[in-house]
Amino acid sequence: MSVLGIDIGIHHIKVVEAKQNKKNTPIKAYLLDTPLGAVQGGEIKDVQAIGALLRALIAKHDIRAKELYFAINSPKMLNRDISLPPMKAEEVEAAVDFDISQSFPGILQTHFISYLLYSKLKQPLNGVAVFCPSRIVESYQQLAVQIGVPIARIDAGFNAATRALYQFTQPDKNEETVMLADIDVESAQITLIARGKILFSRHTELTLPQISEAEATEEQFAEILKQKHMAVLEQIRQTLDFYHFNNKQSDNVAKIFLTGESSRETGLADYLANALAVPVQNVGSLVKNLDDLQGDLYLSAAGALLQSKQFTVDINLLPLQGNKEGQRSKAKYQAIAFATVGGFLLVFALCYGLLLFGSMTETNRKADLQAEMKTYSALDEVKLATTAAKNRTASIQQVSQTAEAQSLMNIKLLNNLAKVMPEGIFVQTFSVDSGNRIALLGSAQTRKDIAEFVNRLRSIPGFTEISVGSINTSQFADGTIKDFSFNMNITMDRQVTGE
Repeated sequence: MSVLGIDIGIHHIKVVEAKQNKKNTPIKAYLLDTPLGAVQGGEIKDVQAIGALLRALIAKHDIRAKELYFAINSPKMLNRDISLPPMKAEEVEAAVDFDISQSFPGILQTHFISYLLYSKLKQPLNGVAVFCPSRIVESYQQLAVQIGVPIARIDAGFNAATRALYQFTQPDKNEETVMLADIDVESAQITLIARGKILFSRHTELTLPQISEAEATEEQFAEILKQKHMAVLEQIRQTLDFYHFNNKQSDNVAKIFLTGESSRETGLADYLANALAVPVQNVGSLVKNLDDLQGDLYLSAAGALLQSKQFTVDINLLPLQGNKEGQRSKAKYQAIAFATVGGFLLVFALCYGLLLFGSMTETNRKADLQAEMKTYSALDEVKLATTAAKNRTASIQQVSQTAEAQSLMNIKLLNNLAKVMPEGIFVQTFSVDSGNRIALLGSAQTRKDIAEFVNRLRSIPGFTEISVGSINTSQFADGTIKDFSFNMNITMDRQVTGE
């Protein structure tokens, strides 16, 4: 029996077949052309067309596939680091969901969330959370139905590629920090990794000349190649600047690994190495297990099949995987899970549970609350009156009062901001208060980027006032300007918020 690792891109579908065992050892790879328009932003728009291609591949090569492992690459998939107190295994999912919902109210209604943990349970927990729009995950579930093979995992592409990088190439573990740049035809996924642990990952579009390479003259092709190299370099520099801005005592990146469909373009590795003064190497030249599988193309697909050797919990966006009560709705499941969190997390869970139950019918809400009160009455004696718990409780109550009315609006605002944000702008925090004001804190490569951001924001209907507070300059050791940090306030028309 076999298992399949699948990475579906805008231009190509990468499939890795592996023998089903503890290691899921890759044995063969296949490359298919993606039908035009079938995939947009990571979402499968034409499930039937992709399904037909994969069914034909399985039939042609007589693949006895038992399970599917997907790696999703999407600009709409977000990630952030998480840090939680020690807790039991059954409490972690609820705590992660709650932590994310504090920063992004309402996101549990529109996204699936998963996470990986580096530390052991019952110790302070550190890791990375990933949240992906529900419609993207659901499109992969629909695809599995079309293929007729069950899904074992839906992974984030950058996580799968990182796992494969460390299992197949085994970078020097003494190198504190390395970068993995997955360079596609029109986009790049840039991930910073320290000793095998993902620090953060960033998806970016590459601004390229609007001319077909197939129709270009030799001089035009050389110019296209130059522009691609410059675009990749700029995105890597922005990622490094953002990393150092948020980690003042961080180590320098020791090496950059390149992978992806465009990673082997002539001169790219040398160009980046000279510009950044950092060793740059193509992953494919290091991969041993995948020599005949073109490691540069299939890293994410192969990585989706692998089991992590150092993570306590790994990413799987497949909802309610392995849960016997999977017939419950996600909202009910989260509400019940929250009620199990001990100590001060019990307060968080109850508040958040009330928020979710508020969206149900009144009859079901009362019945569920009564059942939970009976089930968890033994926890009423837990001592919650600590200063930290009180402060966190006040914060949760404030979120609970506004999140239900504002949740969908906040998601739309995030999307609008992302559309008009210049490449040189990084937004670090985002909040909306009851007075219809948005508060942003971020950094910029230049003052011109801040001015351009303001001008673009003024083009959004309903944004009545945009003001920039203090702008502070950060410098390198030699006195040259590193970036500009700023805070910004945006006042919205009440019609925008539906009030």
